[in-house]
Amino acid sequence: MQDDYIFEFIKNLADNASNVSKSYFKKELILENKAEIGEIFDPVTEIDKKIEFVVREIIENVHPDHGIYGEEMGIKDSNSEYCWFIDPIDGTRSFVSGIPLWGTLIGLEHNDKATIGLVDHPCLDERYIGLGKEAFVIKNGETKSISVSNCQSLSDARLGYTTYDMFKTNNNQKLFNEIYKQVKITRSGGDCYFYSLLASGYLDIIVESSLQPYDIVAIVPLIEAAGGFITTWDGSSPNRGGSIVASASSSLHDQALEILKKFDKES
Repeated sequence: MQDDYIFEFIKNLADNASNVSKSYFKKELILENKAEIGEIFDPVTEIDKKIEFVVREIIENVHPDHGIYGEEMGIKDSNSEYCWFIDPIDGTRSFVSGIPLWGTLIGLEHNDKATIGLVDHPCLDERYIGLGKEAFVIKNGETKSISVSNCQSLSDARLGYTTYDMFKTNNNQKLFNEIYKQVKITRSGGDCYFYSLLASGYLDIIVESSLQPYDIVAIVPLIEAAGGFITTWDGSSPNRGGSIVASASSSLHDQALEILKKFDKES
């Protein structure tokens, strides 16, 4: 598929998703719990499911031979040459709390390589897309190129992470704390919006854990196209989730990996 076609097609998917999500934001919702017994409450709403259904329906109608991996409806044809990854509301806790930093993630893999990623923040009217070597933000109808910062050192870095609860073992908490102590500024609770800020040069490093493929496939092309680096904590491909670090420079990334490489892989 041609880049210009994919670019327009993924924007159309996001338009349809945002039409659903914005119509329910700050409305009374019924919450279900996806967590196992004893785990922290993991909310899901009917809106998550409605958004994913709309996106999947378009993909299946236009590209019936493509695979789909969605958070709410699972996997279809995972061995397909093309596979779409969908997180209908990344940041459901923010969504149901009236915090506008949630987003919709849509990514496409071609032969297991993440080729385009879209991170859409409907309530902020900010849409971030990474394709090839170019990263863009679309805001108020205008498209602008974006890039990461030039931060080279942990001591100068602005760190973002979603929640401390993501670090589920004592060792991984210890490693994260080591990063936390070395950076200049820390912010939490940003969900996928923090990756958009990293790609735009406002944050310098993000450290997270316990991610799924649908949490990260859309993120990878955005960070890399903006000039950043994103891997697992041991430096391997991040496409299947797990413990992830994203950085604005190779120097910064290497400093983080030197600390994080001793992580517990089972987490």
